[in-house]
Amino acid sequence: MVRQSARFAECLDKRGRRRPASAGSRRVSGAFIVVEGGEASGKSTLIRHLLAHFQAHGRAAIGTREPGGSAGAEAIRRLFLADGDGAGVWSAHEAVALLSAARANHLRVTIEPAIAAGAIVLCDRFYLSTMIYQSVLGGAARDYVEAMHQWVCGGRQPDLTLLLDLAPEAAMARLRLRGHENRFDRMDLAAHARVRAAFLDFAAQSEGRMKRLDASEAPEQVAAAALAELAAFGLAPT
Repeated sequence: MVRQSARFAECLDKRGRRRPASAGSRRVSGAFIVVEGGEASGKSTLIRHLLAHFQAHGRAAIGTREPGGSAGAEAIRRLFLADGDGAGVWSAHEAVALLSAARANHLRVTIEPAIAAGAIVLCDRFYLSTMIYQSVLGGAARDYVEAMHQWVCGGRQPDLTLLLDLAPEAAMARLRLRGHENRFDRMDLAAHARVRAAFLDFAAQSEGRMKRLDASEAPEQVAAAALAELAAFGLAPT
């Protein structure tokens, strides 16, 4: 289940919308927004659109990714994506340990300092991708994934998650056009379908903290829908 952080929850009203800042408040509160979804769903494209919107309105925002987003985490990314015999060189449980270490460094070096400075952080993937790819798809014990995230990353969760939902057939068609960049791009239709179903299942359990967007739409339409969700959350400048 995707849960908001206790710190951020204090800034929300009973309907999950951001409370207006007090008249005497000068500090702009940062926020942690994650964009999730399967392969070729348009996560990086959406983040580029959102960054352009925030920056055009004078709102501090940064884009980042997982695994990666800091020098240490990018080094781990290269290890994680090493193909070896074509199936990857890490077991699912080993991959969870690698990803958790990368995430802890990413949080410490990039994400938390930016939020503390009042920026909106837009992150391409986070903990939920680890749960789905390494546990649901890879077979790592769910309790192990949860425990690693709690012990290594303090259980940090996004303030809001935008889920880009795309049919597996459409995802594979996009991958054929752009080419395969890593072993996850080479998954078969059944694997893409399992990933999609798992994301939708987590979204249904998220108590409104995860918003589904139709990723089959044009990028501009997806961005408009995302901005509408962020506006309802009190985060999209107009």
